[in-house]
Amino acid sequence: MLSEFVGTFILLAAILITGNAVYITAAFLGAITIAGLSGGHLNPVVSMVMALKGAIPTSAVVEYVVAQAGGALAALAVSNLIKA
Repeated sequence: MLSEFVGTFILLAAILITGNAVYITAAFLGAITIAGLSGGHLNPVVSMVMALKGAIPTSAVVEYVVAQAGGALAALAVSNLIKA
């Protein structure tokens, strides 16, 4: 789940730090980078839908969500440090 953490961090950090369309590139790069490792969901809703469709075990959803939330919180912290 480290890959989901890192991918979500890259996406959110780009959005929070730049505040513009750079996030599209970050999302693409983040998803491509981790797709082979964990699926490149980067979003809890995507993980939940994948579980409902049977693409991932429902028992893995909590791990995905925790990793994604952790990546988002880390990105927020870095953004706040940079903007401070």
